[in-house]
Amino acid sequence: MFLMIKNMPENEDDLSNLEYQAVLNPEIVAMSKSTKRDFEGCLSVPGYQGIVKRAEEIRVQYQDAEGRKIQETLTDFPARVFQHELDHLNGVMYLDRMETGSLIHNEEFEAMEWLDIQKLLLQGPPKIPPLMVPTSTQTGNTRQGKGKGNRSNKY
Repeated sequence: MFLMIKNMPENEDDLSNLEYQAVLNPEIVAMSKSTKRDFEGCLSVPGYQGIVKRAEEIRVQYQDAEGRKIQETLTDFPARVFQHELDHLNGVMYLDRMETGSLIHNEEFEAMEWLDIQKLLLQGPPKIPPLMVPTSTQTGNTRQGKGKGNRSNKY
Protein backbone atom coordinates (compact mmCIF):
# COMPACT_ATOMS: atom_id res chain seq x y z
CA MET A 1 0.00 0.00 0.00
CA PHE A 2 1.03 3.55 -0.63
CA LEU A 3 -0.65 6.97 -0.78
CA MET A 4 -0.86 9.14 -3.88
CA ILE A 5 -2.05 12.70 -4.25
CA LYS A 6 -5.40 12.64 -6.09
CA ASN A 7 -5.14 15.93 -7.98
CA MET A 8 -1.89 17.83 -7.92
CA PRO A 9 -2.67 21.56 -7.72
CA GLU A 10 -1.58 23.81 -10.59
CA ASN A 11 0.26 26.00 -8.11
CA GLU A 12 2.78 23.70 -6.45
CA ASP A 13 3.36 26.34 -3.75
CA ASP A 14 -0.20 25.87 -2.46
CA LEU A 15 -0.23 22.40 -0.94
CA SER A 16 -2.78 23.20 1.76
CA ASN A 17 -5.76 21.27 0.32
CA LEU A 18 -4.18 18.07 -0.91
CA GLU A 19 -6.35 14.95 -1.14
CA TYR A 20 -4.71 11.56 -0.88
CA GLN A 21 -5.73 8.27 -2.46
CA ALA A 22 -4.92 4.98 -0.71
CA VAL A 23 -3.48 2.51 -3.22
CA LEU A 24 -3.84 -1.10 -1.98
CA ASN A 25 -2.53 -4.16 -3.85
CA PRO A 26 -1.32 -2.05 -6.78
CA GLU A 27 -0.25 -3.52 -10.08
CA ILE A 28 0.59 -2.27 -13.54
CA VAL A 29 -1.53 -4.14 -16.08
CA ALA A 30 -0.15 -2.42 -19.20
CA MET A 31 2.51 0.12 -20.08
CA SER A 32 3.36 2.14 -23.13
CA LYS A 33 6.44 1.33 -25.16
CA SER A 34 7.32 5.01 -25.11
CA THR A 35 9.59 5.94 -22.24
CA LYS A 36 10.96 9.13 -20.80
CA ARG A 37 14.23 9.76 -19.00
CA ASP A 38 14.01 12.14 -16.07
CA PHE A 39 15.63 12.88 -12.75
CA GLU A 40 14.19 11.10 -9.72
CA GLY A 41 14.93 11.46 -6.07
CA CYS A 42 13.61 9.77 -2.96
CA LEU A 43 13.27 10.50 0.73
CA SER A 44 14.93 7.11 1.32
CA VAL A 45 18.12 8.57 -0.18
CA PRO A 46 17.92 12.25 0.81
CA GLY A 47 19.90 14.85 -1.08
CA TYR A 48 20.46 13.00 -4.36
CA GLN A 49 18.84 12.48 -7.76
CA GLY A 50 19.56 10.28 -10.73
CA ILE A 51 18.22 9.75 -14.24
CA VAL A 52 15.66 6.94 -14.48
CA LYS A 53 13.87 5.81 -17.64
CA ARG A 54 10.19 4.97 -17.08
CA ALA A 55 7.11 4.26 -19.19
CA GLU A 56 5.28 7.49 -20.06
CA GLU A 57 1.84 5.91 -19.73
CA ILE A 58 0.64 3.00 -17.61
CA ARG A 59 -2.66 1.26 -16.99
CA VAL A 60 -2.96 0.36 -13.31
CA GLN A 61 -5.34 -1.42 -11.03
CA TYR A 62 -5.60 -1.34 -7.26
CA GLN A 63 -8.12 -1.22 -4.44
CA ASP A 64 -9.04 2.02 -2.69
CA ALA A 65 -9.50 2.43 1.08
CA GLU A 66 -13.09 1.12 0.82
CA GLY A 67 -11.97 -2.02 -1.02
CA ARG A 68 -13.32 -0.94 -4.43
CA LYS A 69 -11.35 -2.13 -7.45
CA ILE A 70 -9.99 0.86 -9.37
CA GLN A 71 -8.55 0.83 -12.89
CA GLU A 72 -7.11 3.95 -14.41
CA THR A 73 -4.57 5.21 -16.90
CA LEU A 74 -1.77 7.41 -15.61
CA THR A 75 0.53 9.53 -17.76
CA ASP A 76 3.64 11.62 -17.26
CA PHE A 77 4.43 12.57 -13.64
CA PRO A 78 1.64 10.53 -11.96
CA ALA A 79 2.77 7.48 -13.97
CA ARG A 80 6.37 8.02 -12.85
CA VAL A 81 5.35 8.36 -9.19
CA PHE A 82 3.19 5.20 -9.34
CA GLN A 83 6.07 3.19 -10.86
CA HIS A 84 8.51 4.59 -8.29
CA GLU A 85 6.24 3.74 -5.34
CA LEU A 86 5.38 0.29 -6.70
CA ASP A 87 9.12 -0.37 -7.00
CA HIS A 88 9.44 0.35 -3.26
CA LEU A 89 6.82 -2.31 -2.51
CA ASN A 90 8.88 -4.75 -4.59
CA GLY A 91 12.14 -3.88 -2.83
CA VAL A 92 13.55 -1.85 -5.73
CA MET A 93 15.04 1.63 -5.26
CA TYR A 94 15.47 4.26 -7.95
CA LEU A 95 19.22 3.71 -7.52
CA ASP A 96 18.70 0.20 -8.91
CA ARG A 97 17.11 1.62 -12.09
CA MET A 98 19.20 4.77 -12.38
CA GLU A 99 21.53 5.26 -15.35
CA THR A 100 25.15 4.65 -14.45
CA GLY A 101 26.99 7.88 -13.71
CA SER A 102 23.87 10.04 -13.41
CA LEU A 103 23.71 10.38 -9.61
CA ILE A 104 23.94 14.04 -8.65
CA HIS A 105 23.64 15.91 -5.36
CA ASN A 106 20.63 18.22 -5.05
CA GLU A 107 22.89 21.25 -4.61
CA GLU A 108 24.60 20.49 -7.93
CA PHE A 109 21.25 19.88 -9.60
CA GLU A 110 19.78 23.15 -8.33
CA ALA A 111 22.87 25.04 -9.53
CA MET A 112 22.40 23.75 -13.09
CA GLU A 113 20.62 25.83 -15.69
CA TRP A 114 17.35 24.45 -17.10
CA LEU A 115 18.90 24.09 -20.59
CA ASP A 116 21.83 22.09 -19.22
CA ILE A 117 19.42 19.70 -17.51
CA GLN A 118 17.46 19.26 -20.77
CA LYS A 119 20.70 18.56 -22.68
CA LEU A 120 21.61 15.89 -20.14
CA LEU A 121 18.22 14.24 -20.55
CA LEU A 122 18.37 14.39 -24.36
CA GLN A 123 21.89 13.04 -24.79
CA GLY A 124 20.99 9.58 -23.51
CA PRO A 125 22.85 7.34 -21.11
CA PRO A 126 26.64 7.44 -21.14
CA LYS A 127 28.35 5.05 -23.52
CA ILE A 128 30.37 2.72 -21.33
CA PRO A 129 32.72 0.38 -23.17
CA PRO A 130 32.22 -3.32 -22.51
CA LEU A 131 34.44 -4.92 -19.91
CA MET A 132 37.55 -6.31 -21.58
CA VAL A 133 38.71 -9.73 -20.48
CA PRO A 134 42.42 -10.05 -21.22
CA THR A 135 43.52 -12.98 -23.33
CA SER A 136 46.47 -15.15 -22.34
CA THR A 137 48.77 -13.31 -24.77
CA GLN A 138 47.85 -9.94 -23.21
CA THR A 139 48.65 -11.15 -19.69
CA GLY A 140 51.79 -13.03 -20.65
CA ASN A 141 50.23 -16.25 -19.34
CA THR A 142 50.98 -18.85 -21.97
CA ARG A 143 50.20 -21.94 -19.90
CA GLN A 144 48.75 -24.73 -21.95
CA GLY A 145 47.79 -26.97 -19.08
CA LYS A 146 48.30 -27.66 -15.39
CA GLY A 147 51.10 -30.23 -15.66
CA LYS A 148 54.40 -29.73 -13.77
CA GLY A 149 56.24 -28.64 -16.89
CA ASN A 150 53.75 -25.88 -17.69
CA ARG A 151 53.96 -23.70 -14.57
CA SER A 152 54.31 -19.98 -14.93
CA ASN A 153 54.45 -17.17 -12.39
CA LYS A 154 52.84 -14.74 -14.81
CA TYR A 155 49.15 -14.16 -14.09
